[in-house]
Amino acid sequence: MSKLKNIFSKYPFLKLTLPVIISLILLITVIKFVGLGESTTKDNVFDANETVDLRTLKAEEKPYIGLVPRADGHALILTVTNHQNFSSFDFEILYQAGNLQQGSIGQVDITKSAYKTEITLGACSKGVCRYDDNVRTGNLKVNATKSGKSYTTVIPFVLEKITPEASEIVGPENTFDLSVQAGSVSSNYYVLISETIGVPISINGQKGNSVAVFSIAPKLNRQAVVSLKNQNITGLKINRFDFMQNSWSQIKPTPEEGSRFSTDYLGLYTFTQ
Repeated sequence: MSKLKNIFSKYPFLKLTLPVIISLILLITVIKFVGLGESTTKDNVFDANETVDLRTLKAEEKPYIGLVPRADGHALILTVTNHQNFSSFDFEILYQAGNLQQGSIGQVDITKSAYKTEITLGACSKGVCRYDDNVRTGNLKVNATKSGKSYTTVIPFVLEKITPEASEIVGPENTFDLSVQAGSVSSNYYVLISETIGVPISINGQKGNSVAVFSIAPKLNRQAVVSLKNQNITGLKINRFDFMQNSWSQIKPTPEEGSRFSTDYLGLYTFTQ
């Protein structure tokens, strides 16, 4: 204490400046460990390593991804559009074949405005293919990058067959169940039910999830019933995308019971105000 008094006697100006210096040191310490310095570092790391779900993108920024089963059900036709703003776009399909899990990977050519490829559900060598049997469920996983951010999503799907007999198909979560009446088709057709991340052409006022039953089946002879899961569309318009005309058309009448509607066309559906 006597030493400190001697210092103040020798340098009297310290009595005024020392409290200010101590206050500044305390303020810098608080900012460093509690405030700005630490949060800025965390934000930089977060941006670099974060993986974002593709579903969080704005509707006009989402890529459209379609999976249409081939006529014989032994392959899926993958179509991707609205993906040119991505710097990379990879996909992986995992599916259950009986008790075995099989898969296929690939990379979308981002230089093309529309990318299409056929994914064989099996293995081919020198023109000879061995197809996997009893393929009924699977997942399409997408990994993409855009503006330095990583995006990913997993799209579950169900692959089934509709016949001239009545068919009841249970779709994955967040999609729908499909009830097809007897006599709706004259031949067997494979159908694939899944959620869709984007749509081929943007549509105003879109609400909720877009869902699809992909198939090459023609217009049904009788109306099928679509029962949505986890989606109430009371008061919304039902829109079906016509891939032949490359345009949207509305389905009437209005939804039944808030989550059901009837249609004689299989395809991609979205809902608008």
